[in-house]
Amino acid sequence: MIGSDWLALFRKIPPELHDAVAIMLIDGTELIVQQVFRIDREFIVMKARLSGTTDGTRITVVPFSQIVFVSLMKPVPENDILNLFGKGIASPAPVVRHVVEQLETPLPEDDRPTTPVEFELPAAPPAVMATSEADSTVSNPRPGQVSKSILLARLRERLGQKK
Repeated sequence: MIGSDWLALFRKIPPELHDAVAIMLIDGTELIVQQVFRIDREFIVMKARLSGTTDGTRITVVPFSQIVFVSLMKPVPENDILNLFGKGIASPAPVVRHVVEQLETPLPEDDRPTTPVEFELPAAPPAVMATSEADSTVSNPRPGQVSKSILLARLRERLGQKK
């Protein structure tokens, strides 16, 4: 949200609910508002304390650009919420239903493709190998590092020479 959106939101909250507002800031700090003194175009001036503390309240100036979200800490009846913020938008269900109906409607015979569409899959990157290839092929992830399969082959060779 931009500053003007936060400004409009805070102006809708009545003063009797100011002590029920919690504000989360970008850095994760949560402020519990006790009283709002001024709501300006770019910031809000309030008496607030840090959440989870019993420290005394402080006068705090918070720029709207630092606010992540606002919540009400007291239960508010649904009718009061609707009076504060309005009823919102209509349910998207009719729009979704219309789109689904259009997708389920078969194409007329004239619009159907005459030949099947073929898709080419990109080749697997060289690092991805099938299991049989991985056993026979050795990849060295770091320069100068000897793979386990080479070390195992050398060990078997030495054991075969000792016999």
